[in-house]
Amino acid sequence: MIVATPGMEESAATRRGRIGFDTAIGYLEGGMEAVRDRPDFVRRIDRITAPAFRDLLESAPLPVVDVRFEREWRQEAIPGSINIPLNQLRQRIAEIPTDRPVVVYCQSGQRSSTAASLLVQAGYTHILDLIGGIGAWKVSSAQGVTQHV
Repeated sequence: MIVATPGMEESAATRRGRIGFDTAIGYLEGGMEAVRDRPDFVRRIDRITAPAFRDLLESAPLPVVDVRFEREWRQEAIPGSINIPLNQLRQRIAEIPTDRPVVVYCQSGQRSSTAASLLVQAGYTHILDLIGGIGAWKVSSAQGVTQHV
């Protein structure tokens, strides 16, 4: 199912196809406006800034899931993150702990927001989506990125 701004459904489907979601079974007629009066249809996902995430990591280690393609993760990653590409998330979801908060990230935040939604749909109760992805992480500290070899 694709939720997009009215008139942008085809573009949204194309973008989803580029990240491994090739099949759209429909779209939400009217976009998010269609559910404005139906809060029972919408779940909120918490988002976290890179500086707040750094502070959180200092107080307690958390599972961190990079949902980019493996080649992207190998080039640069948040230290300690595991790589589960978005198009493999449903098949590999058991690799992600359910007993504590989980942070998801990607390059800019688009794939991670989809991943966060999939995790909530699967029953995860405390997902944090890193705003701005690895780009924001790099900006917040040039030393915070691991270069994989």
